[in-house]
Amino acid sequence: MKVVVLLPVYYKDNPRYLLNAIESIQNQTYKDFECLILVDGKINDNLQAILSSIKNKRFRTIFYKKNRGLAYVLNDGINTCLNLNAKYIIRMDSDDICL
Repeated sequence: MKVVVLLPVYYKDNPRYLLNAIESIQNQTYKDFECLILVDGKINDNLQAILSSIKNKRFRTIFYKKNRGLAYVLNDGINTCLNLNAKYIIRMDSDDICL
């Protein structure tokens, strides 16, 4: 079954928390998922460095040029999930940890 994780990122997010969130997703034993990182507007160099360091093919970063707010970015992410035929959508924040 296809699972898609939506992880929005905003310029005020803590880089250390974001890194921990991404690592917790990567370390899951369930592997049939894709993670969409939704970047809402411009971000700082520390956040960009973390996103640039991701080499896992199950992670895809979508950049939105203008900050529009969480609801808009999540709605775009949900539409992408529908196009990917996701059976389940998991919603995470950049300071959440998957166990």
